[in-house]
Amino acid sequence: MPHLNRTTSGVLGGLAGLVGLSAVAGILVTATVTPAIAVSGYAASSALDTFENMPSFLEIDPLMLPTEFYRKDSAGNDTLMAQFYDQNRVPVTFDQVNPVMFDAITSGEDKNFYSHGGVNIGATVLRCAEWRGWSIAMKLSRRRSGGTSRIVMPPSDAAEENTEWLVSMSMMSL
Repeated sequence: MPHLNRTTSGVLGGLAGLVGLSAVAGILVTATVTPAIAVSGYAASSALDTFENMPSFLEIDPLMLPTEFYRKDSAGNDTLMAQFYDQNRVPVTFDQVNPVMFDAITSGEDKNFYSHGGVNIGATVLRCAEWRGWSIAMKLSRRRSGGTSRIVMPPSDAAEENTEWLVSMSMMSL
């Protein structure tokens, strides 16, 4: 049962205790949060410095074209003798490339490129979720195998059998 007769010193002592413990709690919270704020501030300022130090435009190196050796023929005309190259590149202008080639390259990379403007948020979230699931599955398999990794080859070279084998192995690891 609460004490009905409270004295002034008892009430003031309780209030002083409340204020004192609140101050201690505030100091503890501040000491806990301050390093996180400092680290995030440092990260933000270094990211800004990185972007500010970037050049306003990228300098494109000249295209590596084939080295060509010519000789003079009997009529005095230049005749190509040999070409040396790492990759046989032929520079063309934008207008010389067939639009079907642009569509083929774009559809090979991302068939929905023109509908999402370059960043497909749904696919990005899906890939992150798949990666997270893969990471969890790897952790579980490591825990079950005692932390060791092993590679087991499928029983045959047939593509369908390999696919079925991989699916069954994946299901067993879950």
